[in-house]
Amino acid sequence: MDNSKVSQQQKQQVLDWVNSKSTLIGKCPICANRQWTVMDDFLESRPFQGGGLVVGGPTYAFVGILCRNCGNTQFMNAVYIGIMNPSPIPEGAQQDIPAANGGDNE
Repeated sequence: MDNSKVSQQQKQQVLDWVNSKSTLIGKCPICANRQWTVMDDFLESRPFQGGGLVVGGPTYAFVGILCRNCGNTQFMNAVYIGIMNPSPIPEGAQQDIPAANGGDNE
């Protein structure tokens, strides 16, 4: 299995997660449409390092959702919404974000 690709099951989990949240998150903030397509690949973001690129540094995994009407793209944290397991935290490293719980903070 290619870990860089979002499976059909994961795509459905993303859409279910988006639809389970408040009515605001389900609407595109640009055109108010509620039809989203989940992008095929996981995306990543790196912490800002003063403008330089740190090879081998930490990254954050995202899944993109694309509005079918206007093309607006939103990034959802893949660990937080429960479709990807977090990477192990190296010993001695500080964890600033609470462990993933499927996005439920209740």
